[in-house]
Amino acid sequence: AIPGELYFNKKEIAEAEDVIKKALSFWKSFNSHKYNGIIFIETTRIVKMGNFPGMIYNRNWSFKKWDKIINILKKSYLIIKSTHSKSSIHNNIFSYDCDFRTACAIMKYCNLFLGPEGGFPHAAAALAKPAVVIFGGWIPPQVTGYDFHENIYIDINGSPCGIRDKECDHCKECMSLIKTERVIQAVEKNIYKKVRHNT
Repeated sequence: AIPGELYFNKKEIAEAEDVIKKALSFWKSFNSHKYNGIIFIETTRIVKMGNFPGMIYNRNWSFKKWDKIINILKKSYLIIKSTHSKSSIHNNIFSYDCDFRTACAIMKYCNLFLGPEGGFPHAAAALAKPAVVIFGGWIPPQVTGYDFHENIYIDINGSPCGIRDKECDHCKECMSLIKTERVIQAVEKNIYKKVRHNT
């Protein structure tokens, strides 16, 4: 994919900067050591088109795995999560309820995006941010991904399946093959990566 461009107004920038300050205070209230970077994370895959539940389920890495990885990463990294009415809730990380544009403005001040394939990886690309993106086996990175992101795609028999109208055993298997250790390694490898692209 070719990255787009994102521009923010003064109000969005001011709000994002205020959120970062609050997140830093949050970190200091729990930790005496310095964080190794700021991760903007999204764990909730809710977008579907029409009556297609598979659009959600077949791209879901599971709350359990996201919670496990958050509990590991939050020891070393300041994690910021934007929330909305349907968000998954994870304990002891900094969460901020906001709209998509404000969330993207916050991401501008973070070192890396971590989350599922969807809208936020496009925002990260537009902001020239490194990202670790969970694709699973539903859609390949060649369609919606960026070659300067770490795209975790499982290419097994049946990939990509693209099934939209029901839960797919193939997609469940693909997501089960993505281990938390692999994602953590990808985060550590990419968090300070310098992203360069032509927009």
